[in-house]
Amino acid sequence: MNLKEAIELGRRAITHATYRDAASGGGVRIYHVHNNGWTKICENVDVNKLHYEDSLERGLDGQGDYVTGTKYY
Repeated sequence: MNLKEAIELGRRAITHATYRDAASGGGVRIYHVHNNGWTKICENVDVNKLHYEDSLERGLDGQGDYVTGTKYY
């Protein structure tokens, strides 16, 4: 897995977990930890925005849960 793929996997995992946990703060922060320390990839991206974008990418209308296919109205 290259760095770009790892970042995307991490972002999706954090988005899923954060979207389902109301006490998480609602933001996604990603850091790449390496031999020389760490590099900030993104900070405090709104999880609702990411969830909506991921839903659209998966063919839902942005109102559903792309994990279970459940629609929210």
